[in-house]
Parts: sequence; C-alpha cells; structure tokens
Amino acid sequence: AEKGICFDFDSLPNPGRLRINAQAALLVNFDNGKVLYARNVDVPRPIASITKLMTAMVALDLNIDLSTKVTITDEDARNSSRSRLRSGYQLTVLDLFYAALLNSDNRAARALARTAGTTTEAFVREMNAKARKLGLKNTVFFEPTGLDSRNVSTAQEVAKILHYAYDYSLIREITSQKTRVCRVLNRKNKLIRMANTN
Repeated sequence: AEKGICFDFDSLPNPGRLRINAQAALLVNFDNGKVLYARNVDVPRPIASITKLMTAMVALDLNIDLSTKVTITDEDARNSSRSRLRSGYQLTVLDLFYAALLNSDNRAARALARTAGTTTEAFVREMNAKARKLGLKNTVFFEPTGLDSRNVSTAQEVAKILHYAYDYSLIREITSQKTRVCRVLNRKNKLIRMANTN
C-alpha cells in the first residue's frame, strides 16, 4: 500500500470573515497536516482537469519509456476541446506529459493513456485502482482527461492527490515550469510552445 497522509482538523482555526466563492475548499499545511480552512471538504464534485494528475501518476507507474514516439489519432482528437496537437502529429511521451500537465491538453492525456495501457478502459481501471490504493474512497474516474463530469472527488481527496502527485519528480518538474517548446517529430521545423495554464 502507498504511504498515507492524514489531515488534522482538530486545530482548525476560526475562519472569521474569510469569504470564498468556491463551493468546496481545503487549505492545509502539508508539512504538518494541519488544516487551516475547510469548506464542504467531503462533498464529491466534478474535478475536471485535475484528473490529469492521476493520469500522469498511473502512466509513470506503468513505466512508459519517455522517448517513445506517439502519434495523435483521430480518436485522441474527438470532442477534445481546443488543442494545438493535430491528428497525425508525432511527439515523444515526455512531450505528451508536458502537454497534458502544463497545457492541460486533453489529446495528450488520451494519447498517454492509450500508450500506457492496452485500452483506454484498462487504463481507467488502473486509475481507479490507484485511487483505492491511495485510500481515496470518494474519487472515481471514467476517462483520463477530466472532460467527463462523472470524474469526481472531494476537496480533501484532491488535496491528497496533489500531495501524492508531488512525490513524482517528473510531475513536480513539469508543473513548476512556465513554458515548454515541444517538437513535432514528423513535421519539419514544427514547434509548439506551451504555457502553464495553472
């Protein structure tokens, strides 16, 4: 089993006049687990692109070679919202990680899942198994991008996902970058500049 993290709600300070618009929120000191602010922390809600953190963790757990070349397929591109990764573009797995985590690119997340697993469905089963292994009881995934509103978690469990994701050096490195220039391997001189969407 993975190492666990516990949050200390016993010393929760009075939030006073703090007003936030979010329907659920958790502010925690990861150094000692002390919760500084909590609001609806156990209410499951759609988590959108936070899903990609679990996609990245599972893909890394499956030890995909970062230099593997992957071609974006029409299926990767289907109903994927805006993307600069066109069908037919070939990138390395490393650049797919950058596109998924830095640029929140849905096509890149789908391509990672497809490359790491035998099928997208099998990959999503791995994502749900990882959630259970991490003790996330209210987190469930139906696909690897976050486009499906049935991908849900709670504020408390999202904080744990963030904590566990930070243990992966590549995720830590990518999410701390502001920009990255990726090369499309099968298009002469084609570069894609990505910017951190966080």
